[in-house]
Amino acid sequence: MLNYRTCTIILVTLLLITSCSTRTKREYRQIRGFAQGTTFNIQYYHPENRDLSEPIGQILERIDSSMSVYRDNSIINAFNGSQEGIEVDSLLAQVVELSLQYHRQTNGAFDITVGPLVKAWGFYARKNQVPSDDTIAHLMGFIGDGMIALDGLFLGKKHAEVKIDVNAIAPGFTVDRIAAYFEKIGIKDYLVEVGGELRSLGNSPRGTPWRVGIDRPDDNAVSGENLQAIIEISGQSLVTSGNYRKFFMKDGVRYSHTIDPTTGRPVEHSLLSATVLDSTSARADALATAFMVMGKDKAIQWLQTNPGVEVYLIYSDEKGNYQVWMSEGIKKRIVQ
Repeated sequence: MLNYRTCTIILVTLLLITSCSTRTKREYRQIRGFAQGTTFNIQYYHPENRDLSEPIGQILERIDSSMSVYRDNSIINAFNGSQEGIEVDSLLAQVVELSLQYHRQTNGAFDITVGPLVKAWGFYARKNQVPSDDTIAHLMGFIGDGMIALDGLFLGKKHAEVKIDVNAIAPGFTVDRIAAYFEKIGIKDYLVEVGGELRSLGNSPRGTPWRVGIDRPDDNAVSGENLQAIIEISGQSLVTSGNYRKFFMKDGVRYSHTIDPTTGRPVEHSLLSATVLDSTSARADALATAFMVMGKDKAIQWLQTNPGVEVYLIYSDEKGNYQVWMSEGIKKRIVQ
């Protein structure tokens, strides 16, 4: 079940005409709530001040019922419980097709079959457990290339134990769907955010391009209150992935929630967060996850051979100090 509520944000613009002034109101609608096991926050300007919560709620509901692993009756859970695969809906088929594409582009760093490993490490239920070497070796037999295949709407699996989890791309895909709906009906000023993945167009309620913050990767920092940088965006998507809040400690060892699909174990490198600016939220979502798997050096190498993707990487040096590596394109958008 989706929960959401709407409210109105009012921007007052003063227009000076000769010696007198008039006041014009631009009313921005806001829709907030919960979907896909996370939160969403949507702001938009409609010239007739229309409440679009119902059609947006329908988009969210359809995606949730298709690919949410938190719903027992979702299509993705039906696939995960099947022996050889099932016919899926067009939404899940699109996400799987994109996921397989990004899997190839990132040399396997982005992998939606890694779900059983994430579960084994206890990140789904926050059990904070370290699986045995035998368990990891067993699960690795159901991860990676060739484990799933899409033929039209039929999604097949190589083994009954193969399961997929699209949480690393579904929020971005959802943002793209809502943004496409807005643009289809002529909305020219909006910000769509689902689970931290966002896309904007036009101006904010202040009458200026939208500005979004990149959190400083402190373990105990409150999101949005301790910012590393502020970036101005319009007509593009921005996604940040990080392991500085999602981890657990056991026997003095810190285990990140980012699982390397090539080893079956949490990543061990200096990269703390990866922010990606791209043309679509789905791709930015997938690439941010892939970069967190690769680590700083491999991510930079990938970027050098794949131009057009803008990134902001925060990592720790040998002394534990925060350092930043950013692309030229994103550097031009930093306003603070």
